[in-house]
Amino acid sequence: MNTKKIDVSNLEFSIRLKLGIVLFSFSWICNPQTLLAQILPDDTLPNNSSVEIEGTLQQITRGTVAGDNLFHSFDRFNLETGSTAYFDNALTINNIIARITGGEISNIDGLIRANGTANLFLLNPAGIVFGPNAALDIGGSFVPSTAESLLFEDGSLYHAAEPHNSPLLTVSVPIGLQLGSNPGNIIARSRVALDSNPIGLAVQPTQTLRVVGGNIALEGGYLTAPDGAIDLVSGSNETVIFDAPFSSSNAPIGTIQLTQNASVNTSGLGGGRIQVRGGEIFLDRNSRFVADTFGSFDGGGIEIEGTTLRLRDGSFVSASTFGEGTSGGLSVRTDLLEITGTRPTDLLSELVAATIDPLALRDGLYSISAATGKAGNLSIETQELRAINQVGIMTTTFVAGEGGDLTLDVLGTARFDRSVVLAGTAGMGNSGNVTLSAGELRSFDNTFIGAVTSSTSQGNGGDVTIAAETIELRGVPGGQLSPGGFFSTSLGAGDSGNLRVDAGQIVVADGMQISASAAGGGRGGNLTVTAESIDLSGASEDGR
Repeated sequence: MNTKKIDVSNLEFSIRLKLGIVLFSFSWICNPQTLLAQILPDDTLPNNSSVEIEGTLQQITRGTVAGDNLFHSFDRFNLETGSTAYFDNALTINNIIARITGGEISNIDGLIRANGTANLFLLNPAGIVFGPNAALDIGGSFVPSTAESLLFEDGSLYHAAEPHNSPLLTVSVPIGLQLGSNPGNIIARSRVALDSNPIGLAVQPTQTLRVVGGNIALEGGYLTAPDGAIDLVSGSNETVIFDAPFSSSNAPIGTIQLTQNASVNTSGLGGGRIQVRGGEIFLDRNSRFVADTFGSFDGGGIEIEGTTLRLRDGSFVSASTFGEGTSGGLSVRTDLLEITGTRPTDLLSELVAATIDPLALRDGLYSISAATGKAGNLSIETQELRAINQVGIMTTTFVAGEGGDLTLDVLGTARFDRSVVLAGTAGMGNSGNVTLSAGELRSFDNTFIGAVTSSTSQGNGGDVTIAAETIELRGVPGGQLSPGGFFSTSLGAGDSGNLRVDAGQIVVADGMQISASAAGGGRGGNLTVTAESIDLSGASEDGR
């Protein structure tokens, strides 16, 4: 029998070499930091971008300059916790325009820096995820987007989905974004704090933070632009023009979700502007849109447009003033508005007694004045409205400022349950007017709709006008008059406004009221009720 001599030393070396390669490959694959801490330029520009790495710093230089625009292009763009992406641009640059072309989601959990006051556009059609430690140190505005291309004033495009189709780079100004048929999602989880106050992804005062993409989710994340502007736009197959009013579009729209105490905030000395447009817009667990004014400058207000707007578990929207400036007001346009509250105490009782803290309002929509500035108007246009369990929809003034007008236009059914729809005053200022129109209006369990001046107020109440085909007011059975119903009431020194109700059919039961009255030093307003039929049922213990 022939035997073959084996070189044991060579075999051992071969095994060790192969095992080493396997272990190295395995460790590289299993180490997420190795995968994520990469900013890799591509080769699609006339002058390609360059990245120099020194410790946790990734310094981005070169790129292609056209006028005051600086173009960068990357195959991938990721940033691990504790690291910095530093766009080392010249101070003459006004716009840094960075695209990611490799088809991978960008995971960003570090700091993004740039020089001077340059705006930063970050386009990745595949998606962008901002981790809990993501932060900004830029002087201009920030535009993260999953659009396919950036649109310029001269009509040219800078493509991220098809980088080789981009024409000569332009000196023109960016004016919009073109969303493709399936744009990636944008997720924000940043809760980076300044002086122990979470600000998350924050731009400098008066600058803009514009998030445009497919579905947008703030999973406990914060977006902050003091005295500036924040835009959230979720859609596909459309062009989004910057700083243009929302227009009707048949293009598919995505979801915008704020959960886990998420915040979108433009408050400041002048209260900035917030614009939100999407399909299903959902705020949960103490999440909020806030554009409050704390100084002498007027606020920009909040505009929300979607197929549905749902607020739950302490979530709220506020465009109010706590200073001399006028608040910008609040506008909601949607097919369905649904607010479900969790307040453990009676909102109306606290408002009438003037014991409520205006800064602690939750579970609702608010455009109030808690100083000398005028409250903005609150306007709602919807097909269907549901406000359940201590929900507030209010334009109340608490000090010397004038209240705003409250307008609700509901084409279908408006249902209120244990809630408050109010233009009121608890101070020197006059309240605004209330106008509510609906196809069917159903109000249950002590819901208060109207205008009221509190016992401490000096101001006058506003007029209340309510119109619907069918009105149903039902209190709690038990033989007592309910604090619920339609009211124009003065409990203080000022006069109440007039109350007018127009309907085809009105049902008032179980202690609910329709009342124009004065219980303080002021005069009561006129009460006018017009209906084809009125059904009154139930009585209090004294026969009223």
